[in-house]
Amino acid sequence: MTNARRSFSTSSRSRRVSVKEMERRPGQRLLSLAEVCERTGRSRWWVRAAVLEGRFPAPVSTGSRSPRWVDSEIDGWIASLIAERDAQAGAAR
Repeated sequence: MTNARRSFSTSSRSRRVSVKEMERRPGQRLLSLAEVCERTGRSRWWVRAAVLEGRFPAPVSTGSRSPRWVDSEIDGWIASLIAERDAQAGAAR
C-alpha cells in the first residue's frame, strides 16, 4: 500500500484525507516517532510513556502500524514548556 492510499478520518463525517494531502497543509504535517524524538530531544520510550500518562499529545492513526503526530500539536507542547519556564523565572524575580 502506498502513502497516497493510506488515509484517516478527520471528523465525525468520516471524510478521508490522505497522508500526502495532510502533509501539504501548513501546520498539519504528520511526524513519525523518530521525527518527534528528534524535534523534542526525548527518547522513544519517554514519548510513549508520556502519551500514556497524558503529558504529551496523542498520535493519530493513519491506518498503518506506525503512529503519527500532528506537528502543530508538538509545537504547542514545546511552546507550553517555554511558557512554563518563563512563568517560573518571572515568579522567582
